[in-house]
Amino acid sequence: MSNFFAKILFRKKTSRLEKLSQALFQLGEGKIRETVKLLNEAKPTRYVEDIGLYYFVKGRLALELMELEKGEIYLNTAWTLGFHKLTLYVSLALAKARLRRFGEAKELLMIAQNLIGEIPNKNTAKDPETMQFVETSQIIQALLELMDNISQGKGKKEVSKLFDKACKKHLHRKISTSLSRQNWEKLFDATIKNEPELLYQMDESWVAVLGEFYRQKYKGYWEFGLEALDHAVVIKGVAYRPFNILKNFYNGIIDFEQVLKPKSDFSMIFFEEEGIQP
Repeated sequence: MSNFFAKILFRKKTSRLEKLSQALFQLGEGKIRETVKLLNEAKPTRYVEDIGLYYFVKGRLALELMELEKGEIYLNTAWTLGFHKLTLYVSLALAKARLRRFGEAKELLMIAQNLIGEIPNKNTAKDPETMQFVETSQIIQALLELMDNISQGKGKKEVSKLFDKACKKHLHRKISTSLSRQNWEKLFDATIKNEPELLYQMDESWVAVLGEFYRQKYKGYWEFGLEALDHAVVIKGVAYRPFNILKNFYNGIIDFEQVLKPKSDFSMIFFEEEGIQP
């Protein structure tokens, strides 16, 4: 997630549970392991509102770890438990948008905007709560604009650009037609089979390579999220997110042959953050 969105979503601390407040702060600083440690130490069991806050933090952490489906589940759980804060609506909208469900995301952003209501003039209102509303409103508008741009073709252009980048770099020419089996193998050897040191620093063009392979071989079509790592290819009604597939490959959950033959039973394997070792 970009720093622009992270700034507002992590800024405000909650005073109800100190460890969850610290967890939100650490997550905003990008300190994943510290966040996990604090979460594991702060599992509330007594008050429903505290449990809702706990699941809100877990949902934000899951989104940061690119576990979009799990993040949505946790955020929905927080809402069900009564955590109806402004940041919950914006975070859940972000999850929906990254899961390529723009209509649902826009509805949530409209609810968030209504919660903000009338914002005092920025030049006369300098208190922290008002400024938070101003920044949240700016993020809502930025998200709406980004979704509109993607719906109007930005996502498709981005994927084409990334795929062309990989072809030019590793096949030394721009490819405008379907690749031969030999060229696909060469492209896979130069990209996907080179496991990155850090998964989240993986070249986004690898997502485009695998997605284009799915689209061409299985006659699928692209479905776009907010970022390249969110995009999926729909094959016979099932959405396969290349990033998820590659993550499971690099974690040793599936082998390369399974990467090339996607199945719905491994496209949504979750990474359980409680199991992260320090």
